Amino acid sequence: MAARQQAASSLELAKSTVDRWEALRKKDAVSQQELDERRSAYSQARSNLAAADANVERLRQVEGFKRIVAPFSGIITRRNVDVGDLIDPGAGRALFVLSQTDPLRVYVNVPQSYANLVKPGQQVTVTQSELRGRKFEGKVARTAASIDTTTRTMQVEVSLPNPDGALMPGAFVQVALPLKPSGALVVSTDVLLFRRDGAMVAAVDAGNKIRLKRVQLGRNFGQSVEVLEGINGDERLILNPSDSVAEGDEVSVAAETAAPKDKDKDGKPATEKAKS
Repeated sequence: MAARQQAASSLELAKSTVDRWEALRKKDAVSQQELDERRSAYSQARSNLAAADANVERLRQVEGFKRIVAPFSGIITRRNVDVGDLIDPGAGRALFVLSQTDPLRVYVNVPQSYANLVKPGQQVTVTQSELRGRKFEGKVARTAASIDTTTRTMQVEVSLPNPDGALMPGAFVQVALPLKPSGALVVSTDVLLFRRDGAMVAAVDAGNKIRLKRVQLGRNFGQSVEVLEGINGDERLILNPSDSVAEGDEVSVAAETAAPKDKDKDGKPATEKAKS
């Protein structure tokens, strides 16, 4: 501020000097060269004052950096600096990590088969295994509206009120979406055959002959897998079919009351019904 006041005082002096020399020039008491020199000094003084004003504004902005304001209220969950630390603007290091606790944002990856059923505004129920007996009600805020090519899932954001702070940011929770079943059939992975043409199942027709059917698989649940196309659900499928099974082979079907085994008493493959 002192430099700015000094520049302002110099400008006032230069201005009064120019006014006096303008009057003297009209009386031809001074030369034009001397008047031009006074005018140049006046212009320089104005420039110096403008530079001082700009520097004062810069200092005001720098002073404003002493107070950091977040766009939302929350809790500081990580502090990366201490009093006296030198902050390098080129380091790209965050000073603090601020987490919003109410409401929370929960991210869920929904499988492709259910993605079209998820809409913004739907009510969801959130639970946490550590908080037994408690359920938290939220709603779908928005969806990614696209399928991830790697996971074949769609990311969904759930807005979850947390007024008492029972749920902590970063925790793992379970989200229940009120969606209808996909309608896809689910069969045991033991009925699958993998041939050059892709995944297949060996079905037994009414004449106890094998019919190989190509199927399109969906989600794999470990012991079972979804079948999207290829079977209707009323077929009799062979469990653990041999790689040598061929179209038209005749088999002996085990009685339905027998305990389910990989093979029947005659050494023939047993069958399993597809279930939805």
